[in-house]
Amino acid sequence: MTTGITNCNGITETWFTTLIEECKDIVIETEFVSRWSLVEGYHMLGTRILTEYDNFQRLRMPDNELVQRVAIGIGRSDRTVYYAIQFARAYPDLNLLPEAKNTNWHHIVNKYLTNGSEKPAAKKADLAKMIQGIKQLL
Repeated sequence: MTTGITNCNGITETWFTTLIEECKDIVIETEFVSRWSLVEGYHMLGTRILTEYDNFQRLRMPDNELVQRVAIGIGRSDRTVYYAIQFARAYPDLNLLPEAKNTNWHHIVNKYLTNGSEKPAAKKADLAKMIQGIKQLL
């Protein structure tokens, strides 16, 4: 005897409907955790770089070179490192994100760091201003 509503696969067993619902929950939860982990990771990256800013200054290294060297060292683009630093500055506390945890890195970059437009590689003046702001927050 079959019970439940016929689903798109034509199976009307209750256990199958339960299986599909639980599988959907698993996928949704793991996608959420994955997106949020990436956001946290880039925030930690930006924060960590900013904690060493004084060391870069002692080397008399321009801010754009700082970004380039870190980017090369970790195998990421200058732009990614630049955005990570901007993000850490703009949101020193992740709980201050307007959308809380219901966001992703792409959304943060496009909505909060670039206003939806792509920006060129980091400029020295932008980074200096950004890093000074972070230093004040720390």
